[in-house]
Amino acid sequence: MKNLYFFGLIIVICAILTNGCAAVLVGAGGTALWQHGKIVSEEPKPIEQVQAAAQEALKHKKVVLNDTVARDNFVQLRGKGADGEKIAVDIIETSKNATRIEIRVGVGQKQSARDLLLEIKKQLYEKPGFKLF
Repeated sequence: MKNLYFFGLIIVICAILTNGCAAVLVGAGGTALWQHGKIVSEEPKPIEQVQAAAQEALKHKKVVLNDTVARDNFVQLRGKGADGEKIAVDIIETSKNATRIEIRVGVGQKQSARDLLLEIKKQLYEKPGFKLF
């Protein structure tokens, strides 16, 4: 019984001493989960084509696009899905004709991120009206 009180007292003391640090740890954990569910793909296409395909894929998936951040060789599309989950598509130019796509959906929802990646690839590689088989 004394051990139970002793451990309870230690927990209270730790909580008091780390009050400010606890918020930092909780916030960092959320970021780690958000990053953990990232899907990455390298595509042999210029950044402009990948960005256009990603925007079409987001429209097709009924994602409301909230924000677009663009820099020299980087574009991020941010939006919300039908379920209200956050969606971020990072498009990074790795060379003149190569681009990396990084997709995060919600908190580690890898299957949703994979589905979005497949839709981007469909928009990127399939030409309307042209089918081989």
